[in-house]
Amino acid sequence: MGTAGQAQAVVLDFSGLGLTNGQSVPQTYGDQPNLDVSYRSVASPGSNVEVASSMQYWPTQYSDLTDVAYGFQTAEVTLTPSAGHQVSLLGFDLGAWPNTDRQSQVSIYNLDYSALLFSTGSITVSGVTASNFSFANLTRTDGIKIQFGPDAFNVGIDNIEFTVSTNAVPEPLTLLGAGTALGFGTFFKRKLPKTALKTAKSQAS
Repeated sequence: MGTAGQAQAVVLDFSGLGLTNGQSVPQTYGDQPNLDVSYRSVASPGSNVEVASSMQYWPTQYSDLTDVAYGFQTAEVTLTPSAGHQVSLLGFDLGAWPNTDRQSQVSIYNLDYSALLFSTGSITVSGVTASNFSFANLTRTDGIKIQFGPDAFNVGIDNIEFTVSTNAVPEPLTLLGAGTALGFGTFFKRKLPKTALKTAKSQAS
């Protein structure tokens, strides 16, 4: 058992990056001394077929969120801890553009997709109030992949919260439970929106 509960939580809210509409989120955004964060889009949930090597920034109109990251087809955010460390995913928000209900699906995998840790099946993301996902016990030493789609252009992610801590289990870690889902998420509505920015998003061709 590690010490994730004692670690300081990090929240990636995609604000203060100085990005313009549709600009790529830097691959360095969110990196920690013992954690790499990366962003891309893939063909479908559970797929390793890359369709875009980054995710993009948009300031508003994703439900009541401001400053979000969106992708294409199925967007993917990967949290990869360094050796001797573990990452615990605490939660994130999804919003729908342009303030319009959208269908989506959330799937969370370990680093090599061998374990499906959490899945919603098809859900509706409200265009009015963002959907929040929280997790009480989703901790991995081999990394966590958050995927949402297939309409990741019109559904964006925000407020990704996690902790990084040392792993008390001696390395190399034997992954006896690699096929077992470790996280149990709850899905509820976000109560406090950020201050909205008044910027309209142009339609993609």
